Amino acid sequence: GMAAITYTIQTLCEAGDNIVSVSTLYGGTYNLFAHALPRQGIEVRFFDYTKPETLLDMIDERTKLVFGESSGNPLGNVLNIARISEFAHSKGIPVVIDNTVATPTLCRPFEHGADIVIHSLTKYINGSSDTVGGVVCASQEFINSLKNVNDGASMLLGPTMDSLRSASVMKNLRTLHIRMKQHSHNAMYLANKFEADGIKTVYPGLASHPSHEIYKTMINQEYGFGGMMTIDVGSL
Repeated sequence: GMAAITYTIQTLCEAGDNIVSVSTLYGGTYNLFAHALPRQGIEVRFFDYTKPETLLDMIDERTKLVFGESSGNPLGNVLNIARISEFAHSKGIPVVIDNTVATPTLCRPFEHGADIVIHSLTKYINGSSDTVGGVVCASQEFINSLKNVNDGASMLLGPTMDSLRSASVMKNLRTLHIRMKQHSHNAMYLANKFEADGIKTVYPGLASHPSHEIYKTMINQEYGFGGMMTIDVGSL
């Protein structure tokens, strides 16, 4: 997953460029943006996902993409992809969405305006804790640029999955829809129980979640609200 994000950015950006990103991200992604990319000369400008209009002030002539996660890991924050895409596209900037937590069964960011969608195969899609991988979903033109033999990041920097692992992921993908329904069912059950017991619980399936109504418009509700749930146990 991290390789998919890294090579997408390296394909779109060069030293001196910048990207605009939500500030609430998976820890590995945040560290890539805050520490590794600046060493390569790529600036990352963070905005508050609850105030998507603020990204407009951060875009300039060297901005190459806007980045976000459809559903955050592990904070459970939900990105209004349609709104983000509207603002970014008004400036001619592509939108890249990490859809790992939601998976394609729950949410399809392309339907809400995203231009490039990234998934970590390591988590739900493979589902068996025996593979590390990632995938980039985009136009044929962009995929071709990733694979270009002369300057394509995916071609030249080596993030190629072997055939055995690829076959394993494809096999496990057949049960993704079944697994995601059960993950969502389990998470909703626990979230309701924890909240009823007075434990601070963050889960987009709860009516108390600040983005509950937005997420309902983004997902295929047949598969629920996903398996990612966060509880705040206070100080230990």
